[in-house]
Amino acid sequence: PGTSGLDITGDMAASYFASALTGLFETQLKKVFRLERVRINAYALSGSADPTTQLTLGKEVADNLFIIYSTELGGEERQIYKVDWQVTRKFDLTAESDSEAGVGGGLEFTNRFWLKRHRREPEPARPVEAGENLQDVAGLIQAIRFPGLPAEQAGRIVKKLPLREGEPYQRARLFEGAEEVRRFYVEEGRIHAAVEPEVSAGPDGDGVIVSYAVDPGPEFEVRFQGVKPKDEKSLRKELERLWAESVFVDEDFEESESWVRRYFQERGYYTADVLLENSGEDQRRVASFVIDPGPRVEVRSLTFEGNQAIPDDRLRRQVLTTADSTFGRDYLIPERLEKDLVAIRNLYRDNGHLLVRTPAPRIRLMTAGDQVELVLRVEEGPRFTVAGLEFNEGPFTPEQLAGWSGLATGNLFSPRALLESEGRLRAALDREGYPDARVDGSGILGEDTVQVRFTVTPGPPAVVGDIRIQGNHRTQEKIIRRELTFKRGQPVSRARLLESQHNLYRLGLFSLVRIGYEPVPDRPGSERTLVVEVRESPPFRLRVGAGYSSEYGARGEVVVTHENVGGYDRSLTLHARASEQERWLQVLIEEPRLFTRKWPALISIVNERQEEIGFSFRRRSDAFRVEHEFRPDWKRFFRYNLQRVDLFDIQAGSEDLIQEQKLEDLDLGDIGFALVRDNRDDPFLTRKGQYLSAELRMFAPLFGSDASFGKFSARGSFTRTFKGGGTFASGARLGLA
Repeated sequence: PGTSGLDITGDMAASYFASALTGLFETQLKKVFRLERVRINAYALSGSADPTTQLTLGKEVADNLFIIYSTELGGEERQIYKVDWQVTRKFDLTAESDSEAGVGGGLEFTNRFWLKRHRREPEPARPVEAGENLQDVAGLIQAIRFPGLPAEQAGRIVKKLPLREGEPYQRARLFEGAEEVRRFYVEEGRIHAAVEPEVSAGPDGDGVIVSYAVDPGPEFEVRFQGVKPKDEKSLRKELERLWAESVFVDEDFEESESWVRRYFQERGYYTADVLLENSGEDQRRVASFVIDPGPRVEVRSLTFEGNQAIPDDRLRRQVLTTADSTFGRDYLIPERLEKDLVAIRNLYRDNGHLLVRTPAPRIRLMTAGDQVELVLRVEEGPRFTVAGLEFNEGPFTPEQLAGWSGLATGNLFSPRALLESEGRLRAALDREGYPDARVDGSGILGEDTVQVRFTVTPGPPAVVGDIRIQGNHRTQEKIIRRELTFKRGQPVSRARLLESQHNLYRLGLFSLVRIGYEPVPDRPGSERTLVVEVRESPPFRLRVGAGYSSEYGARGEVVVTHENVGGYDRSLTLHARASEQERWLQVLIEEPRLFTRKWPALISIVNERQEEIGFSFRRRSDAFRVEHEFRPDWKRFFRYNLQRVDLFDIQAGSEDLIQEQKLEDLDLGDIGFALVRDNRDDPFLTRKGQYLSAELRMFAPLFGSDASFGKFSARGSFTRTFKGGGTFASGARLGLA
């Protein structure tokens, strides 16, 4: 019998879910990049959902914090949310909600590795020649010495160095080692320690000897008075870092005293007072920081004075300092206040007020000393416009250059507009085959106008010649070439080089991608050899996890993936999961380009055994899916699925439950076609756009099914945010069977 229904789409639920979570990270969200539609492994979600039926999206909402959302292609009910916090490079904490499998979470360990790694032969160490600059030598380190230091102390220091005996000498690591030596002494109380790295030739000129001459200086005992133990620990740690990174620490610690004062002011103690007392003998001294933090000073009111062109509410959005309100308190922080003044000046300059000034704010401290009234003053000055454009002589006409610049007489002038014009000119010259072009803009100020002058230096033209690829020991060269956006005979363009580099990184196969160009020897002219250098990442990935699910209890899982099978960017995954109630095994094959076209394909083979109350069942599912983005925002999916369900261990009295859930030994085979349109600005925090999806599935004996029927499902959502800040969102779902 046919059924139909209309319901609120879960798409909106995903948006509200993300909003609730990311509301805790409002500061970080200001820096969030747009959604990355990168390839997300189908095993990223632990639920038993068939990956060929799911559309999965992911986003980083804060540093090392990810949200993954997966939903059915059509209008089915199942939706999965996962929050992944990368605690370290290899360990993740996860929380997951599955509309069918309940909620859960766990700890995951992930590691990438090689089974057989290609290793480059090291260059043989060459003898050091007489008179050679030893700091530029690339030989092996024969010994690391610390003249005048006890062996025990030298042994402790050498463990902290980035240099090792027998390894190739690198000048950068020599100086990194000096920093580590100084850090060691600072932590020992030798704040004025001086470290001098030296390099000398080894015996018979074979390799080099690294020496660190150390003058430890006097020993200091650093004390803090008037602060809590927690603050004392933080101060000591930060001061040691400051001293270790400083080449010179002044004898009177004036900089350290100022830093301690800023430490408390950054936490709202605007009137904090710090006094440094030095005592002791020459080689053993005491530095005491006597601190009176005072009360935390709240901003009682914030007003603006002198602003005519820009209203108060716009300026309030520009600054970080706010006045106290019913929703929270804000404190006066001098460093943040300085940044606010810079932000106000930048806002005015972007609006053409080039001569804007922000005099020192008026700060009125209340009698109790815990509140201030703050007045930010602005002297706007005139608003400037473009009087005209001038260009130096070159291969392009002034009219062409003016058109590319985007500036015209009478336009508002600002430093930002000038920088954007320079960028547009460089981009235009880059498209014309001048990748080394330089553009320098300047302006002559009048009373309220600016005469803009551009000095354009195109440099030599460049055309793509041979394309040389190096560093790919496993990845097939044609896999790399298909991601390149340039061909022989085309103009060399830095924009295309960057796009190609981005494409190669998105494959996930390389830890390093460099693309450059060089002249062709003995062939003068514009032709350049393009050099694509890659460094391959380990192709194998291991993930081991343990956690708990409200549906299945304690569980463990293992995932092993080969992400570059045969060097063709294909992946093969074995995923096993077990708990008290289920056993689950999946083999997953991903082909990013079926028949060399941009048709990502997915093959999934799943064997599942699950125990329910009163019965158990086994399920075998084989599925295949092809995806095609045939126009921007539009995707279509073709899918075939065959699954077999076997019931066993049926206990007496369970027949009614089995019949109620419509369970039986059955083979179901179907083909499906889905269409998805998604032009939302952000699937997680949607402000505008539409999402539409529809799927038709046909079950018939021709496809291996014991039953014949059809299913159609669709859903859609619409979101729009108004200028006032309000948002209208609506959604609907339709299902027919």
